[in-house]
Amino acid sequence: MAQSLAQIVPMLESALERLEKDEGSASDFVFIDTQLNRLRTRYRENPKEFEPHLSDLKVIRERHESWLISNSRLLVDWYYDINEQLSSLEEQKTSIRKHFIDQAKLSRATGDVVIDGARHVIRVRQILGRSVPLANSPERSELEEIITSAGRWEQVGGLNKARLQSAMKKGLFSQEQTDLIEQLCPLRPVHQVSIKPRENAE
Repeated sequence: MAQSLAQIVPMLESALERLEKDEGSASDFVFIDTQLNRLRTRYRENPKEFEPHLSDLKVIRERHESWLISNSRLLVDWYYDINEQLSSLEEQKTSIRKHFIDQAKLSRATGDVVIDGARHVIRVRQILGRSVPLANSPERSELEEIITSAGRWEQVGGLNKARLQSAMKKGLFSQEQTDLIEQLCPLRPVHQVSIKPRENAE
C-alpha cells in the first residue's frame, strides 16, 4: 500500500535537511530523487490528493534543485564510492561462487549439488555451454566476422554465449557457418549457481 502524502512530505523534508547540513548520504539523495519522480506520476493520476501539499512539495523540489546545482562535485564522489563498493562486492561474490563450484566438483555428484545455508539454499548445476574465444584473439576476430557476415550480430547480443547458442539452435546460420562456429566455440562443461530461500529457515 502506497504511503500517504502526509507521511512522505515530512520524510522528504528530513532527508533534504540532512543534505543541506552536509549530514546526508547518497541514500538520502536517491530517496528524494526517486520519491519526487514517483509523485509526478501519482499527481497525474490523482491531482486532488495533492492539493493540501502542493506548496510544501514545490518548496522541496526547489530546494532539491538548488542543492543539486551546488553539489555536483559531491555527486561525482558518491558515484565513485558506489562503483568501488560494487567492484568489491563483485569480487566477493565471484570468490564465494568459485568456492561453491569447487565444492560441487569435489563431490563428484552426477546431478545437481545442493548446499544448505541457515536461511538460503545454493544449487550448483553442470551443463554444456559454448565457450567464446578471448577478446582480441585471431579466433575471436574470425568468429565476429562469421556472425557479422551472416547479419546476426544483433541477435547474439554482441557475442552473448546464451544468445549465440539459441541462434544456432534456431538455424539462423548456414551449415558451413554453424560448423565453423562449433569449431571456434566448442561445448565445455560450465556451472550455473542459483540461490533461493530455504524452507523452514532457521
